[in-house]
Amino acid sequence: MMCDITRKRLLGTPLNIHPRAVIGKGIYLLDMKRYLEREHEKGGWNGKQNFETQAVGDFKFDGKAFRRYTRKVLGRDLERLYFPAAYAGKIAKALKEEGYDVFATDLGNDWVAHLRSLGLRTEKRSFEDIPKERFDAVVCFEPYCIPRPVAYIAILRMMADSLLCIDISVSDHKRSLYGRQLRHLAEKRILRDVSRKNGPDGRVLRLERGYPLNKRRTDRIAYDYGAGYGSHSVFDAEYRYGFIALKPTPESSGRASLDLRVIEELNSGQGDRASLDALANALEKPVNEVAASVRRLMDVFNQRLMVGLAVEYEDPHVIESAVELTKKELHDLVRRITFVE
Repeated sequence: MMCDITRKRLLGTPLNIHPRAVIGKGIYLLDMKRYLEREHEKGGWNGKQNFETQAVGDFKFDGKAFRRYTRKVLGRDLERLYFPAAYAGKIAKALKEEGYDVFATDLGNDWVAHLRSLGLRTEKRSFEDIPKERFDAVVCFEPYCIPRPVAYIAILRMMADSLLCIDISVSDHKRSLYGRQLRHLAEKRILRDVSRKNGPDGRVLRLERGYPLNKRRTDRIAYDYGAGYGSHSVFDAEYRYGFIALKPTPESSGRASLDLRVIEELNSGQGDRASLDALANALEKPVNEVAASVRRLMDVFNQRLMVGLAVEYEDPHVIESAVELTKKELHDLVRRITFVE
């Protein structure tokens, strides 16, 4: 039995790098304070059609599957769970019925009222706004509709607070799943898929450069921040569920805390140039440690969120997945900061 999440432990960006690695380079930085205020004002993913569709969805979740998973991976039971963006509440309610102490939140008024009608302790709160209560874990159900910058800040705050994060996704009904697997195997499609993912010697070519809190891509957070990572599938009577767990380590908590401070400090500054030395002095951190933080943020905002590409091509959908940004909002919320000594 695994007593910790150690199936994948990847260390990516080093804690300290030479400042020259970021001097002269730029970051397309979202003004996160204004961006989050905008999301809160818009109310997140709160369309009436989405509410009605999700509230009557036909899948069921067995809370015992979650208990089996946590016992297998952690070697212990959890008790108090924080469930942000709980939406229709099917998973949250099943966990409550299984005996967990569940605190559910959502940003949409319709969802909050619905969750309370299910008997869940619920509060209106944004996804990234982590409460200061003591929880054993943060549990999310398919949070892929959460705006990507919101999800990024959320997972940084989870790690900074040393909170275990478990993401649950529901897969096909067993009959559909098995039928498709048999059909694909007959067509040799499964074998072709495997061959594309591996090199000629059978080794995986590289980690996919994806975005955090997105299916099959949470390994990027483990890689960038040095967090513990585990991924498993669990079957109940009808469905297959995917579980992805991200466990903070001292390294990942420290890096996440620093990155949040760097974002806040850069958002509070003026102009399009930032002194790396001045930033290190303001944060009271070694300059090479701050340089490592800046490089991580460049990777996220310039590459994975592709904020620079969004500005260049005026394509709001590159950095947004819930409420559409206007071109004016896009340019107002983003600025390019070049780092100097």
